[in-house]
This record gives sequence, C-alpha cells and structure tokens, in this order.
Amino acid sequence: MKNTYLTGYFPLIAIMLFSLSFAIYTEMQAVVSGKVIIKALFILIITMNNKA
Repeated sequence: MKNTYLTGYFPLIAIMLFSLSFAIYTEMQAVVSGKVIIKALFILIITMNNKA
C-alpha cells in the first residue's frame, strides 16, 4: 500500500520526534543525576579520609 500524500506521514514523524525528544531529556536527567551521585561519593570519601 503506497502512501501518496505527505500528510499521511505526520503520525510517524510525530512519534519519531517525541521519541527523540524523550531520549534526549532522559539522557540529560541521567547526566545531572550522575553528577550529583559522584559529588556525594566524593564528599563521603573525603570525610572518611579525614576521620582516619
């Protein structure tokens, strides 16, 4: 079945754009969360070394 109209591809384009934007958003949140976890571990290591 051939899709002869450009507007017929709009649902596919919308799904692709949503998927791409959600993937980028998730990656950005992971980077921010990763930085927070790394800072917390760094502070924990420093405090443990200072107590010893």
